[in-house]
Amino acid sequence: MNFVEDTSPWALRIAYAFTQGSRDAEDVVQETYFRYWRRLQHTLRPPSRAYLYRALMNNLKSWYRNNRHQILVAKVEKVGELGSDIAVRDAIARLPLAERTAATAVWILGLDLDAAANITGLKPTTLRSRLSRARSRLNRWLKED
Repeated sequence: MNFVEDTSPWALRIAYAFTQGSRDAEDVVQETYFRYWRRLQHTLRPPSRAYLYRALMNNLKSWYRNNRHQILVAKVEKVGELGSDIAVRDAIARLPLAERTAATAVWILGLDLDAAANITGLKPTTLRSRLSRARSRLNRWLKED
Protein backbone atom coordinates (compact mmCIF):
# COMPACT_ATOMS: atom_id res chain seq x y z
CA MET A 1 0.00 0.00 0.00
CA ASN A 2 1.11 3.54 -0.48
CA PHE A 3 1.26 6.34 2.06
CA VAL A 4 -2.11 7.89 1.16
CA GLU A 5 -3.93 4.55 1.30
CA ASP A 6 -2.34 3.82 4.69
CA THR A 7 -3.10 7.17 6.27
CA SER A 8 -6.33 8.40 4.68
CA PRO A 9 -8.73 6.31 6.82
CA TRP A 10 -7.51 7.74 10.11
CA ALA A 11 -7.10 11.22 8.62
CA LEU A 12 -10.76 11.15 7.55
CA ARG A 13 -11.87 9.87 10.98
CA ILE A 14 -10.06 12.76 12.66
CA ALA A 15 -11.48 15.29 10.22
CA TYR A 16 -15.03 13.96 10.61
CA ALA A 17 -14.70 14.08 14.39
CA PHE A 18 -13.53 17.69 14.34
CA THR A 19 -15.96 18.94 11.70
CA GLN A 20 -18.83 17.06 13.36
CA GLY A 21 -19.49 14.96 10.27
CA SER A 22 -19.40 17.86 7.86
CA ARG A 23 -18.74 17.36 4.17
CA ASP A 24 -15.88 19.78 4.71
CA ALA A 25 -13.90 16.95 6.35
CA GLU A 26 -12.98 15.46 2.97
CA ASP A 27 -11.97 18.89 1.66
CA VAL A 28 -9.74 19.50 4.68
CA VAL A 29 -8.06 16.11 4.26
CA GLN A 30 -7.56 16.67 0.54
CA GLU A 31 -6.06 20.11 1.18
CA THR A 32 -3.78 18.58 3.81
CA TYR A 33 -2.45 15.98 1.39
CA PHE A 34 -1.96 18.61 -1.30
CA ARG A 35 0.05 20.85 1.02
CA TYR A 36 1.89 17.85 2.44
CA TRP A 37 3.05 16.58 -0.96
CA ARG A 38 3.95 20.09 -2.10
CA ARG A 39 6.17 20.40 0.99
CA LEU A 40 7.77 16.98 0.37
CA GLN A 41 9.02 18.17 -3.01
CA HIS A 42 11.47 20.40 -1.13
CA THR A 43 12.85 17.75 1.21
CA LEU A 44 14.46 14.34 0.97
CA ARG A 45 12.69 12.97 4.04
CA PRO A 46 10.31 10.05 3.58
CA PRO A 47 6.61 10.58 4.31
CA SER A 48 5.88 10.85 8.02
CA ARG A 49 2.56 10.12 9.74
CA ALA A 50 3.45 12.50 12.57
CA TYR A 51 4.07 15.38 10.16
CA LEU A 52 0.85 14.59 8.29
CA TYR A 53 -1.08 14.55 11.58
CA ARG A 54 0.28 17.96 12.56
CA ALA A 55 -0.51 19.37 9.13
CA LEU A 56 -4.04 17.97 9.36
CA MET A 57 -4.54 19.44 12.83
CA ASN A 58 -3.33 22.84 11.60
CA ASN A 59 -5.75 22.71 8.66
CA LEU A 60 -8.60 21.67 10.97
CA LYS A 61 -7.80 24.57 13.31
CA SER A 62 -7.90 26.95 10.33
CA TRP A 63 -11.18 25.41 9.16
CA TYR A 64 -12.62 25.83 12.66
CA ARG A 65 -11.54 29.49 12.88
CA ASN A 66 -13.12 30.20 9.50
CA ASN A 67 -16.35 28.27 10.18
CA ARG A 68 -16.96 28.51 13.91
CA HIS A 69 -19.79 31.00 13.45
CA GLN A 70 -21.63 28.43 11.29
CA ILE A 71 -21.04 25.41 13.51
CA LEU A 72 -24.05 24.28 15.46
CA VAL A 73 -22.94 22.45 18.55
CA ALA A 74 -24.77 19.15 18.83
CA LYS A 75 -27.02 18.77 21.83
CA VAL A 76 -26.09 15.74 23.86
CA GLU A 77 -29.17 13.74 24.69
CA LYS A 78 -29.22 11.47 27.65
CA VAL A 79 -29.57 7.96 26.32
CA GLY A 80 -29.35 5.29 28.95
CA GLU A 81 -27.02 5.72 31.89
CA LEU A 82 -23.80 6.61 30.06
CA GLY A 83 -25.23 7.61 26.70
CA SER A 84 -25.12 6.00 23.30
CA ASP A 85 -22.13 5.94 20.99
CA ILE A 86 -23.70 8.79 19.00
CA ALA A 87 -24.21 10.85 22.14
CA VAL A 88 -20.60 10.26 23.17
CA ARG A 89 -19.28 11.27 19.73
CA ASP A 90 -21.47 14.38 19.80
CA ALA A 91 -20.14 15.21 23.25
CA ILE A 92 -16.54 14.73 22.08
CA ALA A 93 -17.29 17.12 19.21
CA ARG A 94 -18.36 19.74 21.78
CA LEU A 95 -15.09 19.58 23.72
CA PRO A 96 -12.66 22.50 23.55
CA LEU A 97 -10.12 22.04 20.75
CA ALA A 98 -7.19 21.00 22.98
CA GLU A 99 -9.26 18.35 24.78
CA ARG A 100 -10.88 17.21 21.53
CA THR A 101 -7.43 16.68 19.99
CA ALA A 102 -6.35 14.47 22.87
CA ALA A 103 -9.65 12.57 22.90
CA THR A 104 -9.58 11.99 19.16
CA ALA A 105 -6.02 10.67 19.20
CA VAL A 106 -6.57 8.26 22.09
CA TRP A 107 -10.26 7.35 22.15
CA ILE A 108 -11.24 7.53 18.49
CA LEU A 109 -7.97 6.52 16.81
CA GLY A 110 -7.06 4.11 19.61
CA LEU A 111 -3.46 5.26 19.95
CA ASP A 112 -1.61 4.55 23.17
CA LEU A 113 -0.54 7.56 25.25
CA ASP A 114 3.07 7.56 24.04
CA ALA A 115 2.11 7.35 20.36
CA ALA A 116 -0.59 10.01 20.77
CA ALA A 117 1.83 12.29 22.60
CA ASN A 118 4.43 11.83 19.87
CA ILE A 119 1.98 12.51 17.05
CA THR A 120 0.33 15.51 18.71
CA GLY A 121 3.64 16.98 19.84
CA LEU A 122 2.51 17.07 23.47
CA LYS A 123 4.24 15.77 26.55
CA PRO A 124 2.59 12.60 27.87
CA THR A 125 1.70 14.37 31.12
CA THR A 126 -0.01 17.18 29.19
CA LEU A 127 -1.92 14.65 27.13
CA ARG A 128 -3.03 12.78 30.26
CA SER A 129 -4.26 15.98 31.92
CA ARG A 130 -6.23 16.96 28.79
CA LEU A 131 -7.77 13.50 28.67
CA SER A 132 -8.67 13.76 32.35
CA ARG A 133 -10.38 17.13 31.83
CA ALA A 134 -12.17 15.78 28.75
CA ARG A 135 -13.33 12.68 30.64
CA SER A 136 -14.67 14.80 33.52
CA ARG A 137 -16.48 17.13 31.14
CA LEU A 138 -17.98 14.23 29.16
CA ASN A 139 -19.16 12.47 32.33
CA ARG A 140 -20.83 15.67 33.51
CA TRP A 141 -22.54 16.28 30.14
CA LEU A 142 -23.70 12.70 29.69
CA LYS A 143 -25.13 12.44 33.20
CA GLU A 144 -27.10 15.71 33.01
CA ASP A 145 -30.84 15.41 33.01
